[in-house]
Amino acid sequence: MPQSPRDIAIRWFEEVWNNGRLDAIDELATPDAKCYGFPQPESVLDREEFKDYIHEFRRSFTHVHLSIDETVAEDTRVAVRWTGTMQHTGSGLGFAPTGKLVSVHGMSLLHLRDGHICAGWNSLDLGSVVHFLSAISARP
Repeated sequence: MPQSPRDIAIRWFEEVWNNGRLDAIDELATPDAKCYGFPQPESVLDREEFKDYIHEFRRSFTHVHLSIDETVAEDTRVAVRWTGTMQHTGSGLGFAPTGKLVSVHGMSLLHLRDGHICAGWNSLDLGSVVHFLSAISARP
């Protein structure tokens, strides 16, 4: 029995973000999938670029957990409101790790085709998290 678009979205957040399974990206997303608005509002990443970025992201942040606060599904689209928490433990952002636990709120709109994610539009303010951490890192 095929999974519902909502179930696929939940699996995406659990497998890719919470479990860090990069191979789940190939399982859940079409080869031509695009990611919009992550990590920056103007970003457009293809599936391979997204995998590369997630790998780099996890070099800066550990204990990544995205909680799904709400979903709304219609046909082949799923809107997900989520809250992410993570700990800044790596220097991949260009400054020393702070060890701080940070949170970010966001929304993702996923479009599916043939039971796979083909596009994801994301809205989050990761820039303010990075700005906050860089200010802490710069303190004597």
